[in-house]
Amino acid sequence: MRYPTNNFKTEWNTTAGYGFGNKVSYGFHEGVDINLNGAGDSDLGKEIFAIANGELVYWHGAKHPATGFGYHSVYKITGPWGTRWIHEAHCLPDITPAPRLIKENEVIAHAGKSGTQFVHIHFSIFKVDPATLPNGIDTVANTQQQLNDWWEDPIAFIEKWMKTLEPMATITQKELNSIIAARDENWNRYNEALKKIEELSKRPESCPPVNPIYKETLQKFKQLLDGVQL
Repeated sequence: MRYPTNNFKTEWNTTAGYGFGNKVSYGFHEGVDINLNGAGDSDLGKEIFAIANGELVYWHGAKHPATGFGYHSVYKITGPWGTRWIHEAHCLPDITPAPRLIKENEVIAHAGKSGTQFVHIHFSIFKVDPATLPNGIDTVANTQQQLNDWWEDPIAFIEKWMKTLEPMATITQKELNSIIAARDENWNRYNEALKKIEELSKRPESCPPVNPIYKETLQKFKQLLDGVQL
């Protein structure tokens, strides 16, 4: 999982245009407008990348290059989040046509201003297959209910799954051997303590009984050791 542009956090912003859910003339903005910090048309031709492995399923090339979303496409991604349809619009005419498989980090379009006055990337995520919506990939959110049912905040989605899918930290063999040695040493201590409690339990009845808290503490210690599975 990645952002749709390189250096997204340092060189781009989502505040110069409309944000997700902002009120617009037709209803509500379905995605975010991504702009380069240089302002104006400085982002013209900048690469737009696939945020995950998927399949380009829909695109509009010469259908309406001067109106609406201009040159735009949708690709489908599937993972632990279920299935989502990623939409980028206002691209240059060299937009990658569908259908075909794509890989995360692959350039699939370039920022343009087709269908709009200034260069920017309209980036949104459908929660439902846009082919099922009234106007396909040209559908917009006329009501709050439509926005809630058919789209979600694309940047929040990416950041959630970037964090969730982060690779687990790795350790060296030396560190692993050290952990195993510490576990084995604690197991030996546990067995020694258990043996001692069993010996004390066999004392004559005239001797004070073994305090139950010792056995409870030992049992908790054993549970912790059981949780160390290497």
